[in-house]
Amino acid sequence: MKKNWDIKRLDEGLVTLIERELGVPRILARSLVARDIFTPGDARAFLTPSLERDWNDPMRIPGLPEAVDALERAIRAGKRILVFGDFDVDGISSTAVMVIALRTLGCYATPFIPLRQDEGYGLSPAAIERAMSLEPNAPELFVTVDCGISSRDEVEELLARGIEVVITDHHEPKSDIPVVVPVCDPKIDPDCGSGGLAGVGVALKIVQVLGQRFGKPDLWLGLLDFAAIGTVADRMPLRGENRALVAEGLKVIHEMPRPGLATVIANGNGDCSTIDSVGLSFILIPRLNAAGRMGDATLALNLLMCDDPVEAVMLAEEIEVTNASRREVEKLVSEDADAILEETYDGERVIVLAGESWHEGVKGIVASRLVNKFGVPVILFTIDGDIAYGSGRSVGKIDLFEAVSSAQDLLERFGGHKHAVGITIKAALIDEFTLRLDEYFEKLPASDFEITVDIDSLVSFDDLTLEQVASLNALQPFGQANPEPTFAISNAFISKARAVGPAKNHLSFSITDGISDATAIYFHCDETDDYIEYAAPVDLVFTLSVEKWRNNESIKLKVKDVERSTSSFDVESSATSDYIDLLFDKIPERLTHTTGRASSRSQSYSVDLDLASPEDPEFDYYDLDSEIVVALAGLDFSLRRSQKLALKELREGKNTLAVMATGRGKSMIFYIYAASMALRERKSSIFVYPLRAIIADQAFNIRQRFARLGLSARVLTGETDPDERRFIFSLWERGDIDVLLTTPEFLYWTTTRSLACARSASSPSTRDIMWASPPRATGRSTSAWASCARPFHKPSSSR
Repeated sequence: MKKNWDIKRLDEGLVTLIERELGVPRILARSLVARDIFTPGDARAFLTPSLERDWNDPMRIPGLPEAVDALERAIRAGKRILVFGDFDVDGISSTAVMVIALRTLGCYATPFIPLRQDEGYGLSPAAIERAMSLEPNAPELFVTVDCGISSRDEVEELLARGIEVVITDHHEPKSDIPVVVPVCDPKIDPDCGSGGLAGVGVALKIVQVLGQRFGKPDLWLGLLDFAAIGTVADRMPLRGENRALVAEGLKVIHEMPRPGLATVIANGNGDCSTIDSVGLSFILIPRLNAAGRMGDATLALNLLMCDDPVEAVMLAEEIEVTNASRREVEKLVSEDADAILEETYDGERVIVLAGESWHEGVKGIVASRLVNKFGVPVILFTIDGDIAYGSGRSVGKIDLFEAVSSAQDLLERFGGHKHAVGITIKAALIDEFTLRLDEYFEKLPASDFEITVDIDSLVSFDDLTLEQVASLNALQPFGQANPEPTFAISNAFISKARAVGPAKNHLSFSITDGISDATAIYFHCDETDDYIEYAAPVDLVFTLSVEKWRNNESIKLKVKDVERSTSSFDVESSATSDYIDLLFDKIPERLTHTTGRASSRSQSYSVDLDLASPEDPEFDYYDLDSEIVVALAGLDFSLRRSQKLALKELREGKNTLAVMATGRGKSMIFYIYAASMALRERKSSIFVYPLRAIIADQAFNIRQRFARLGLSARVLTGETDPDERRFIFSLWERGDIDVLLTTPEFLYWTTTRSLACARSASSPSTRDIMWASPPRATGRSTSAWASCARPFHKPSSSR
């Protein structure tokens, strides 16, 4: 599915300020500004997350003081407490945090996770019945973690049984918030500074205050690893206190990993000593989630809380088997859904599907895949008798929670947030529910459904150095609201491409600008075969990392999207002879503007260049050349025979190849001929050098010499800043550039743009492209020099 690329418009002044004040590489400074960090002070704070500085006062969370009071009374009274969690990783980690803390404080605490398939989410009647029968002595207090905010009826039932209840949650409150009991949820107050916490973050705040009351103020700090895992798993925004929480939690995992965590991460080919938030998302979290998806999340909970290394190995192996089963079931549900949509989908703005045999635990994963494929919200239901249980995922700017709320009169229960929802509905009402959602989404603008890829900035190959890329690690931990820095590069070529992976749906390749290259991988590429043979330039969006292999470091691009460059033309071969022919074949009909300017410039010349009209048939090239030579090289300079011969051939409109030893005056041929074309015929020239480094050396000399004649020279290469590039193109289109210095690659990639640059319209004119040395593809030795100048006579007119 096509994605929109949103390249941030950065204030380069701010970028420079942060780069200078913090002494960081520019690519890092640009990514900081792209994250709306606009001062050096804010940048320093962002790069040094600190719980001491960033962690908000727990007591400011609505309902937290009352929840802590109730738990303190229960602990001191020796009451039996049941910690009621959820089957996702946030719920599992929240349960672990609360149970370990309560037990440390001397409480009789029992963990409880509902069964997704049989009991559903939250305080369902079935889950409550099982919880009440777990112990010989029933629990006297239920404390929920990561659930309960919409369980008013269930809480009233528990109260009727004489069970105390404390609700701690972080989900959006609705109209059915429990009453009478303590309800701790930062989202109750929109102004609460802790509204971005996961369920485990809320649990940790409660533990922090409880520990203080029982003389254990550091109790919560020993649980930061669980809190980091749950926060990353639930995709909470990694800014402010969440950023500090995850950063500190990762340190705990690096330095003192629990046996269960260490074993699972090792089974996933990870390393506890270096794992980051991205590694948690791809290695640890899916394995922990698999337990709740496929059966009983208590398996993952036991693994987290396990202190015995031998037992941890056994539990981790069971997790691996469960995860493999999850993948197989997910594949089957995906195939079923694809088959249905192949027959039924006709461009609707929402997809709602139901199946009787679909496993409850994988619907959300499959829904996410379908969202990426079709670009619309997706809700998948599992039908169990008269009831259907659904999981939904959103797209673009769509608030799926609000959309489902518009039809809540049809629902038995629902919950979630903007991006994901869980729904229980009578199976007979699914069709009506679908129609209601159709009506809702038809009223929304198409732009709300578009997937946008946020891009920090455009980069060139010169930015892809080990030092620059490594500096981006300072932005970690990555996650929601602080994604991995994403960059775009324009007009690159794919080479050495091959399909990899069991399904051959990943593309491994290199990208190059003809001078530098980098290794890239594009996971789940829909056009693998096309790109393997693709010869034209492309634009890419990617993240960057430094890979280590056998003590060697290299840069790796993880590609997120590829588009064929719109500023290029398609070619089949880049062989030198064909390449040159294609360049000249593509020169536009209207390429130059004519303008009278010699007389207006002559006042600033050190030699008299108040020349005859170009239309004067008596005008003599040699007179002009002699004056130009004086202006460019001084009175004592004289042309060699080879230079004069090359200039004569060029004047006569012949294709010219000159091979000269280094230092024999090749550049002066360019200078004289280009100046002659500019002053006599009002034509611009392109100087093509094989390397940007050579251009950098030549540019100053050319500009200085041409300025003596009142002529202008500009540099345009792949490393030219995008704003500067647009400015140069505008000068080119107006005819205000006499000489343009560029590389073969840049000229090759931007030919289409050049076609739009018209400097004349209807009178005879010429554009000259001069090769300052052979294109890179020739492989010629640098001990020799070749120059190709090929004039084109096309219709043109004055401005």
